[in-house]
Amino acid sequence: MNKNNKHLPYPFLSPGTDDYNNIKFTTLIKPELIDFGWRLNLELNLEDVDLKNHISNLNAFYHIVINCTSTGYRKIIKSFEIKKNIQIEIPKNEIKNKILIESYIVAAENFPLCSRNFNRDYQGRSFNVNKSELLAEAEVIELEEPEVADPLEPLESLVKIERQPSNKQQSYAYTGLAGNNIIIYLNDRDFNNYRNLMGKNEDSVLLSMLLIPALMKATNEIIQENVNYENNKWYRKLESTIYETDKKFKEMEKNEWDTFEISQRVLNNQIGIALQQRFDYLNSDDE
Repeated sequence: MNKNNKHLPYPFLSPGTDDYNNIKFTTLIKPELIDFGWRLNLELNLEDVDLKNHISNLNAFYHIVINCTSTGYRKIIKSFEIKKNIQIEIPKNEIKNKILIESYIVAAENFPLCSRNFNRDYQGRSFNVNKSELLAEAEVIELEEPEVADPLEPLESLVKIERQPSNKQQSYAYTGLAGNNIIIYLNDRDFNNYRNLMGKNEDSVLLSMLLIPALMKATNEIIQENVNYENNKWYRKLESTIYETDKKFKEMEKNEWDTFEISQRVLNNQIGIALQQRFDYLNSDDE
């Protein structure tokens, strides 16, 4: 009776069988572009009342698998809610080429399966199913990677050097992270010196002095997954830049990250460039 040759010992609801006659189990997907990637709105539609009752009685559950084989992204959702609408947000860097959405109904325990919608070959019968066995599957949905230009600015443009407010003047520089930018605040004297040095073969030295400590502080907030900052533009861009710099950072636990290493690599080793720049400059003076 199973058209897809699963040969299960009980009726199986799927697009490839007629075990439940014309009864359907479907997944409706509405993709939506958002600032940092994709939002998927999923709606599960199950027409069989008896299977719904099994889910309500906690005999079975919805099992949704979302994955991208190109990046290794995988998300699994389990639910006992009959009317299930799911909203999932996926960062753009997690998707490449396409994603697949698979929806199943799975037995949560051993129980007798019966349905008034069984094909006439099975009508009036009951089938013993075991925990973890598949009871139904919806058609697999394949979505192509969204054609989204990254709405985030380059990381460099999200780091700002600004004069300290007159009522918050300090003898030292400090970092501000509350908005969309990473801001390095300099007092009046330091800010004037910074402005005078820019563009005079000192850019890499200034980047090393100012940006590395600020990026270390910002990276530490990402490691701590600070909810106060996670929707800020600098947070999302810095996190994605770290992952793009070296895939090892995605494979590591964040508490294993070395903020000094990360800040240097994100800035393309400005310390090395600055040292070479200063060496060349001093040697040219000697000549």
